[in-house]
Amino acid sequence: MSPLRAIAFEIGRRAPMRSRLRPGHRFWGLADQALTSGVSLVTTLVAAAALDPAEFGGFALALTAIYLVNTLQAGIITRPHNQIGAARSPDRYAAYTAATALTQVGFSALTAALGLVATIVAAVAFPQHVPLTLALTFAGVAWQAQEFPRRVLYTEGRGGDAFLNDLISYGGQVVVLLALVLIGHLTATSALLAIGVTSAIGAAIGIVQIRHSLTRSLDPEAIRDNFALGKWLAAAEAAHWTSTQIYFFIAAVLLGPVAAATIRATQVLFGPLRIVLMYLYSVLPAGLARTRAREGHEAMYGEVRRVYWGLVPVLLAYCIPLALLAGPILHLLYRDRYSDAAPVVVLTAVQYFFVCLIPVVSSLLQVEGLARHLFLAQVYVSVVSIPFGWLLVLSMGVEGAVIGMAFGSIATNVYALAVHWRSRARKRGERASAAA
Repeated sequence: MSPLRAIAFEIGRRAPMRSRLRPGHRFWGLADQALTSGVSLVTTLVAAAALDPAEFGGFALALTAIYLVNTLQAGIITRPHNQIGAARSPDRYAAYTAATALTQVGFSALTAALGLVATIVAAVAFPQHVPLTLALTFAGVAWQAQEFPRRVLYTEGRGGDAFLNDLISYGGQVVVLLALVLIGHLTATSALLAIGVTSAIGAAIGIVQIRHSLTRSLDPEAIRDNFALGKWLAAAEAAHWTSTQIYFFIAAVLLGPVAAATIRATQVLFGPLRIVLMYLYSVLPAGLARTRAREGHEAMYGEVRRVYWGLVPVLLAYCIPLALLAGPILHLLYRDRYSDAAPVVVLTAVQYFFVCLIPVVSSLLQVEGLARHLFLAQVYVSVVSIPFGWLLVLSMGVEGAVIGMAFGSIATNVYALAVHWRSRARKRGERASAAA
């Protein structure tokens, strides 16, 4: 049995890890995702409205880089903790979390080192961008430092504590950004510094909140188990970025920063869907693992079906009206700055519909021990997106970039579902053969 399948089997075999799981966890989890996604929406919207398109394009590129690092962190550190930690016995949980925290420190140090290298390169080639790269490095590391205790709180079912943390840090972020607008000092650099400072405050609060979940002794199996699962998740996240978000940077290189600004300004309209997206990524893996542990595979499949039946109507109810009213909404928010971007909104609606379905099938494959296929899906998509992405952007402009992103999201869903059904059919055949 491979290490990844052994971990999946152990998660399915064990009883739920924590006795702290509270009935209101789902409510607070949803409220927390609404808060963080709402702040992300306000932050990007304020920046898009206050900054000229070229500077906003630089800010959008910086945010995309932070999101990339954050998704790698999720793949290799926090999502394995959500899944494996949910199955750890109480006597081993603190040592496991401490070892995972040590991995987080190393990951953040590597991120900081890469940021400093980028700053040195900027100092030589583009000295005007040095303040931006420094602010980007600080904000990225601070964001990671806050995200780790937040995800630990989710593993423990303490959604209310995560909400309190974010109410202080993310709420403070909005206050600082609006203050910068009022005094006329909002720039891409100052916005990133505001994100970094408030995230650092959230990190300090988070460490206090999870202090009893840490110990000086380290679980020697933690890093091995996290790597066995997380290597595929992180690789899948990196490959997903290559197959989708690479178009964002291709557009910036070929068409200029204003193209990146246009893409991000239209994506802001779908910010509320991040509530759904991040909520699913935060609670679904641990939830499916616990359902499988308590009631078995079929109960877990039933829960997945219920998630789809609840999710699809919500996505359609949001995406279709937004696509139909794209022109008036753009004018209301940005006046004439992005008034010609209505077709981009329509294409982005298609992209986001399928993006918000990915966490469901992703969580399912994780719990089934098939996480490596998430990576393979993105590799196959990247084989198409990297060579043809340039042609799409050159021939169709910004619309071509969004079409490429949508293609990556659709292909990921189709491939992952095919892997799941093939695995499920094989298991049924094995059970039938054993019964005979």
